[in-house]
Amino acid sequence: MSSDANTPVLRNCIRLPLAEDELLEVTGKAKDYAIMHGAAMRSKTAFSPDSLNFAPFVLVPSSFPRKEFEKAVVLQPIINRLMHNVAHDEEFITTTLAETIKVDDSNAIRHSLHRCATKNDFESKKTSLGMLRSDLMLESGCPELSPRALRMAAGEDGGQDAGAAVGQIAGAVGAAGVGTAAGTGSKEEEEQKENREVQLSRATKEPERRATGAQSAYCCWKQVEINTIASGFGHLGPASKTIQRNVFMINHSYKRCSSRLLPRAYSIGLLRSDYMAHVSEGCAIKQVEINTVASSFAGIATQLVPQQKFVLSELGHADKLHNMPDNNALAGLCDGMVKAWDIYAKPQAVILFIIEDVSYNICDQRFHEFYIRETYPHIKVLRRTLTEVHREGKLGQSKELLLGSQEVAVIYFRAGYEPGHYHSQAEWDARYLMETSLAIKCPSIHYHLAGTKKVQQALAQPAVLERFINDPEEIKAVGKIFTGLYSLDDNEAGNASYEMALRTPERFVLKPQREGGGNNVYGVDIPDALKRMSRVERSAWILMDLIHPPLTKGYMVRPGGDMPPQIVDMVSELGIFGVVIGDAEHIVHNYQAGHMLRTKLSTANEGGVAAGLGALDSPYLIDSDDEDEQK
Repeated sequence: MSSDANTPVLRNCIRLPLAEDELLEVTGKAKDYAIMHGAAMRSKTAFSPDSLNFAPFVLVPSSFPRKEFEKAVVLQPIINRLMHNVAHDEEFITTTLAETIKVDDSNAIRHSLHRCATKNDFESKKTSLGMLRSDLMLESGCPELSPRALRMAAGEDGGQDAGAAVGQIAGAVGAAGVGTAAGTGSKEEEEQKENREVQLSRATKEPERRATGAQSAYCCWKQVEINTIASGFGHLGPASKTIQRNVFMINHSYKRCSSRLLPRAYSIGLLRSDYMAHVSEGCAIKQVEINTVASSFAGIATQLVPQQKFVLSELGHADKLHNMPDNNALAGLCDGMVKAWDIYAKPQAVILFIIEDVSYNICDQRFHEFYIRETYPHIKVLRRTLTEVHREGKLGQSKELLLGSQEVAVIYFRAGYEPGHYHSQAEWDARYLMETSLAIKCPSIHYHLAGTKKVQQALAQPAVLERFINDPEEIKAVGKIFTGLYSLDDNEAGNASYEMALRTPERFVLKPQREGGGNNVYGVDIPDALKRMSRVERSAWILMDLIHPPLTKGYMVRPGGDMPPQIVDMVSELGIFGVVIGDAEHIVHNYQAGHMLRTKLSTANEGGVAAGLGALDSPYLIDSDDEDEQK
């Protein structure tokens, strides 16, 4: 991630630096608070199932423009619906991935297709659960009208707190999404729709209000990409390209098989859309990715808000707490899983978490399990690896998934997105067993494929969005969050993108059809990577404009790090969680479900929390017309 002396800096929530004695005391308290409240993970370098380290965190919350946060919240139900529609369009998925499929090794493909052909007698109700995260980064350099004035002009209470404002917006959009599915057409729903259109108008027409001029740190966001799988930590080691291709093609053939045999498919998506801001386009947020599998951090992010509020209070800034929006991400996602369990309608059935052989991010996982058990004590949660599912699992007479004598209603994948999770054919057999069962998958194969980078690149085209979104204002709003995305297929457009990347590699990031972090190629390393690929191989990658977000300054606290910590330049990525449930024709639940913020060193390309380059954080909402907040 590059920055220079001209990169705008967002105003801090409090004045820094802190006095050293005060910094030492409050940092020690924050570390203990994190451990005692579960904002922790197991060490990779000194692993023990009996010990934890606090997860890296930013001491005080990082500033984020209120207007852009609220815009991201408003857009999430639209993103949910978009991904739901994409996942249920087999023709689009197949056509979009046609060139990418050619790269994948034939042995895995043949085996998978053989399994499909020989097991063509199964029929089941196919309901899938997808957990996504929408990631955004801020883009600076945008003189703009006051977002506070915009809110007051719309009749909103200028003095209301951030959580209430966002709750009203999210409630209006979420209700509109559910109302559309139900088709009630009540007066209340008409008012909600009208309110939603006002919010969308702000999101789409505000750039027309902007004047040209000097860059500003108070900016709007752009979505960087969409992930439908592996939205967790990026610490899993990259596997070979051959294994990557096998993973992709086996999943593709599963989906083709299932869609032919199971014409009516319900799906449940728990999503996270991630965004960063971009300084080069006048304050436009860009989407980083959308996650539909293992959308992590909801548990720890929920705990981090009270932790950072505690720190601000200890520093004498309790008057600023209202600028930190409430975060109910854990409840939002877990309630989504329970809604899926309700749809399955078997009171004795369980929810199954698919986990890695060794779980480092244990607290985030256990928060989900314990929330369900405490809030819904009649629902049992099991944790199993793919290997254990192969050993214990089988299909019943009605194609229900059985682990021993226990029937599984919902499968929540916290593993299975990384090639290294499949040690042998046994793990693939376990995945196939689950895919062909009645259990509701989170995610199902069709959600998995909908989240590939190739699909994201296709969706960045306005004509493609029109296939999945009917409302012109929604199309404009979603289109504005995409950054430049380019195909590298062996055709005229792909060859032009290839030459463009060789000429100006510093403008781009090269992305494979992989999730989980650590797989991208940046800047000057791109030419060598491309030259090592054949024309066919490069079709499995996409080229994306590099995002240049504004800076924040703060203290990043890590296990074993410097004490006192030093002030560093940082950039942030906002994640918005969403839940969507329905089939190809109807959506029955669609809502925004909380948020998270990951912050990394401004010099880092990848922001893995476990790798020491990134840290967990929360947004502190600011307005461009705020008076001096650093008192």
